Amino acid sequence: MARKKVEFKYIANDSKRRATQKKRKSGMIKKVDEISTLCGVDACAIIYTPDEPRPEVWPSPLGVNRVISRFNEMPVLEQSKKMMSQESFLRQKIQKGQDQLKKLKNENRKKEMNNLMFQSLGGYQSLDNATMIDLNDLAWIIDQNIKEVNKQISKLQGQEGTSNNNNRVATINDEQAQVDNLINSVELKYIANDSKRRATQKKRKSGLIKKVDEISTLCGVDACAIIYSSDDPQPEVWPSPSGVNRVISRFKEMPELEQNKKMMSQESFLRQRIQKGQDQLKKLKNENRKKEMNNLMFQSLGGYQSLDNATMIDLNDLAWIINQNINEVNKQMSKLQGQEGTSSNNNGVATINGEQAQVDNIINGGKVELKYITNDSKRRATLRKRKSGLIKKVDEISTLCGVDACAIIYTSDDPRPEVWPSPSEVNRVISRFKEMPELEQSKKMMSQESFLRQRIQKGQDQLKKLKNENRKKEMNNLMFQSLAGYQSLDNATMIDLNDLAWIIDQNIKEVDKQISKLQGQEGASSNNNGVATINEEQAQVDNLINSGVFPFVDTANNFQNDYRPAPFDP
Repeated sequence: MARKKVEFKYIANDSKRRATQKKRKSGMIKKVDEISTLCGVDACAIIYTPDEPRPEVWPSPLGVNRVISRFNEMPVLEQSKKMMSQESFLRQKIQKGQDQLKKLKNENRKKEMNNLMFQSLGGYQSLDNATMIDLNDLAWIIDQNIKEVNKQISKLQGQEGTSNNNNRVATINDEQAQVDNLINSVELKYIANDSKRRATQKKRKSGLIKKVDEISTLCGVDACAIIYSSDDPQPEVWPSPSGVNRVISRFKEMPELEQNKKMMSQESFLRQRIQKGQDQLKKLKNENRKKEMNNLMFQSLGGYQSLDNATMIDLNDLAWIINQNINEVNKQMSKLQGQEGTSSNNNGVATINGEQAQVDNIINGGKVELKYITNDSKRRATLRKRKSGLIKKVDEISTLCGVDACAIIYTSDDPRPEVWPSPSEVNRVISRFKEMPELEQSKKMMSQESFLRQRIQKGQDQLKKLKNENRKKEMNNLMFQSLAGYQSLDNATMIDLNDLAWIIDQNIKEVDKQISKLQGQEGASSNNNGVATINEEQAQVDNLINSGVFPFVDTANNFQNDYRPAPFDP
C-alpha cells in the first residue's frame, strides 16, 4: 500500500506532535544504527525535545563525544564541505523528482509501443506512417516480450515436477523465515563488497538525513546528525555547522549522568527487535495451529479424515476450536433473534441505553464494574490476582524499557506492605524521587481523580460519537421509509428535515461520483490505454517531491456540527 502524503510543517496539536515525535525518533535512531553497522561509518545523533531538558543520544555518551571531538578538530571549511542544509536537501528531492519524470516518460513510451504492437498484430493499425524511432522502439519491445515468454515457459516446466500437499498450513521453517525477516529487514552486518557498501551508504545517508529533518520540523525538537564514512575524512552533518555546534554545546553542558540517561545502545536496540521477532513467531505458530485444527475439523466432518491417529493435544485443540465455532453460531443466532423483535422504524439505530452501556464499558475498562467489593472472599481473591498482575506489569516495564520503577502495596488485613523489586531498590527509587523539587514531583503525577477524569472524558467522547452515528442511521432509515411510502414526513421536526436533506445530498453526490467515474471509463480511447499524460507525470513528480508528510485531518468535530446544512426553507 502506498504511503500517505503528509503536509511538511510543524504539528500544532500537542498530542499528535508527541506521538509523531516518539515514532520518528525511534525510526531515526534505527536509521543511524543501520548506517553505522552496515557501512562501517562513525555516526551519532543528538535529539532535543521542547518538553524534555535532557537530550536523547545515540550510540553512547562516549561514542557521541568521540564523533563530536573528531568533528571539532576539522577546519570550519572542511566541516561545511559536505554539510546538508534544508535547502540542499530539498534540491536533492527536486532532482529525484526530475529523474522520476524521466523514468515515467520511458515507461509511457514502453506502454505506447506495447499498445502499437497489439494494434498492429490485430490489424487495427498500420505501421506505414511509423517513424524510424517508433520502429526501433517497437522491435525492442517485441524482443523483450519474446524473452519474457521464454522465461515463463521455463518456469512452468520446472514447477510441474513439484508436489503441493501442504497448502493452507505454513511450516515452522516458514514461520522462522518470517521472524528472521522481521528482525533483520536487511541482514544487519557489515557489507564487505565495496561498491555495494558505497551504494547502501549513499542511500541510507540520504534516508537518515530525511528522518532527522522530519522529526525536527514536525515535532519542533533540536536534533543534529554527524556522519563519518571510512573513505572520506570530512563528515556530513545536518542541519548546518552552526546548528550542529549549538546542539553539541547544549549536550556538553549537561552532567554526564544526564547524558547517559536516555542513551540508546546498539545492544538494547537489537534486544528490542529480537523480542519483537519472538512475539511474532509465537503469534504465527498460534495462527498456524488454529488453521491446522480448522482444516482437521472440516476434513473429519466431511468424512475425508479419521481422528483415530490424533493425539490428545490435537483432540483438546480440536475441541476448543469446535466450542469457539459453536459460541460464534449461538452469538449470531441471538443477534438475529433480537433483531426480529425490534420494530422496522428503529432498525440499525442503537438506543440511548445501549450507548450509555458502551460508554460505561469504556469508563470501567469494559470488563468489571469499578467499585468496592463488599464480599470478603471475593475481595481477597481479586486482591491476590490483581496484586500479582500489578507486580508483573511493573517488572515488565522496568525490564523491557529500562526504567527505574518500584511498587509498594498495603492491604487492609496485613500491616506489612508488599514491595517490588526489593526494599533496597524501593528506598533508592524513593530517595531519587524525594531529591527532586516538589514542582517536578507533581508534574507527571497521576491521582485516582485525574485517572477517572480521563476515562470519563473518553467515555463522553465515545457517547457523542455513538449519538452522531445513530442519528445518521436514523436519517438513512427515515429516507428509505419515506421513499418507499411506509412513513410520512408530516410530523417531522425542522431538525429532522435539515438532517434528512443533508443525508439525501450526500447520497446524490455519491451517485454522481459513481456515474462520473463510469462515464470516464467508457469514454477512454482504447489507443491510449495504460499511457499516462505529461500532466499526470508532472503530478506524480510533484507528489514525489512533496512525499513523506501526512496531511493533518481534524476529526474532532462531531457529526451534527459537520453535516447540518442551513435551516430548511420549504
